[in-house]
Formats: sequence, structure tokens, C-alpha cells
Amino acid sequence: MILSLTACGSSNTGTAVPNESNEEQAESSPEPVQEETVKTVSWEAGETYDSLLKNDYMPAAIRIWFTITNTGTTNIKLNRGKVTFDDSINDYLEVPDETDLTGKPSILMPGETGLYSGSYRCSFDTPEEYSFTVDTDIQETDEEAQRFTVSDLNISDYEGYDGVIEAAGTISEIPSDSHGFINVEILLYNSNNQLIGNISKIITEGFESGEVEFSATTGLHLHVTSQEVDHYIAYAYAEEQ
Repeated sequence: MILSLTACGSSNTGTAVPNESNEEQAESSPEPVQEETVKTVSWEAGETYDSLLKNDYMPAAIRIWFTITNTGTTNIKLNRGKVTFDDSINDYLEVPDETDLTGKPSILMPGETGLYSGSYRCSFDTPEEYSFTVDTDIQETDEEAQRFTVSDLNISDYEGYDGVIEAAGTISEIPSDSHGFINVEILLYNSNNQLIGNISKIITEGFESGEVEFSATTGLHLHVTSQEVDHYIAYAYAEEQ
């Protein structure tokens, strides 16, 4: 906010001297004062979802995911989080110590919603019941959140696999000096604004022209159809190698 302050001068009954008067007024008038915007750091965690995946195509796994919405006025960084399972499940996990949660996009601007997620394979049989807690590491950051344009996005059922959704679209406005990876993250919501899943994709080549087409699927953990998707949030952003 800019506050304009005007000095009040006394009346002058003498002969006016424009140049001298203007100089005196310029010297007596203070410079405009710009009020600094106070940065607030806050976020809101959505409902935590989990799914125990058992099928004939891949090892059994427990998948956990939940949203984070930046409700503050400055960028925040989603550092790696942690899942702690109850002791009874440790015998089932393939790698009990590897229970990290990954935040995507790693940097959220005010008003944006991102996702924490993790997948944990089981070594042999799968548990009937389990419990867990999650812990996140979210901090204010001065890092910028680069975004590319996602357009022509089409969401459909993936042919040949029930309950798997495919997303196909185009990423554009990619700077010519971009390098490393381009991450695509799509959050899928139903008509009640509930998160029903996500689609992730890492693109490592083919975007030198500033535009690239992509397709990606939800995998086998959701068991939902494209008709259940009412709306979505789509991100495309750079990640350095």
C-alpha cells in the first residue's frame, strides 16, 4: 500500500517566486512511503487416503496420499515427509525403513494445492489391518515456482485395465533453456470436491521445441473410472537433474 503524504504550508501574502516556492515544497514534502506486505505462512492438509493394493500384476503395496493447500501469502516448500506404521506391519513391509512421503509440486504458491504421496511394498503376505501416522516438513521459501502450460487434457478409461484412468495432453511455453526433467502432476476430484486420485509423469526428453505431448495413467491403485472425475488440477513444472 502506498501512502501519499502532503505537507501543509502557511499562507504567504508576499510576492510569489515560483521557482523558489517549488523547490521549497519539494524539499519539505516527504517521499511516498511504501508499506511492506506482511508474509504469512499457513497451509491446510486435506483428508488422508490409503489403499492396500493386491492383484496379480505386481507385489502388494500400501499407498498413502493427501493434499496440502497453501493458505498463506508466500511460497512454501513441501520437503520430504514421513510415514510411521504401527509395529505389527513392519514384518510385512519389504523395506520397513523407507517410508518417505514426496510432495508434488515441491514448491506451492499461495492458493495452490499440492499432494503428498508414498507407496510401500509388502514383502510377502499382506496385513488385514494396519494403522499409521504422517509427519510433514513444510517451510517458507523464497524459491520461485516455475509453471508450464497444460492444455488439451483428455481423461479417459485406460483400455484393457478396469479402474485405471489415462490422461493425455500437451505441455507448452517451455523455455528454450530448460533442462533436467519436466514433472506432470494431475489431481483428480469428484463432484463433491473429494480427491479420488492422481496421475504423475516425468518427461526427460523431447521438449526442446518448447512443446511436448504426453500421456500417463493412474496405475492400479485407484479402481475408479473416468466418469467419476468431475474436475482436476494439472501442473507441469521443471525439476533439475
